[in-house]
Amino acid sequence: MSGASFKRVYLSFQAYDIKTFLRSIHRVYNCALQVKDLKVGKVISMPKKVKKFTVLRSPFVHKNARDQSQLVKHRRLLLIEGETKTVNKFVKFLNEILPHDLACKVTERQYFNASKFYNFTLPSNLDERRYSTLGINNNNEVYLKSKKVFTKDEFESAEKSGFFEKNNAKIIN
Repeated sequence: MSGASFKRVYLSFQAYDIKTFLRSIHRVYNCALQVKDLKVGKVISMPKKVKKFTVLRSPFVHKNARDQSQLVKHRRLLLIEGETKTVNKFVKFLNEILPHDLACKVTERQYFNASKFYNFTLPSNLDERRYSTLGINNNNEVYLKSKKVFTKDEFESAEKSGFFEKNNAKIIN
């Protein structure tokens, strides 16, 4: 995954029938596990949404005669990570195999290597390494996951002072 961009996809599933819902989720999860380059998280149960309806049987005299019914919407969340091409192919495959009564909402987050946008001057012993906790915001500034924002000059000075080692920034080969 060094040269390609990295994508994280949140798949949230919704359905009313629990039996077909669980069968379909199990099928999607097993398909995702079979793809070699994908990292698949556990299926997370989300709270059910219940809508209750009350209808009067007789609108005139018998006000206490009522029918009650409810719709229960079952929800699950699945997290998938991998290279952009692999994830896109899997999402297209999902559109083909999902049953029509199962709704799937896809939320995507895409990550790029910081070296794609900046030429960092790292110490001589770290020439070909990069920090995994770095990202780029809309103002072309480098930031850590701790939301501390650096310009390019501030980043170089912070690196020389050992800021990243003190805050346990991970280094990846």
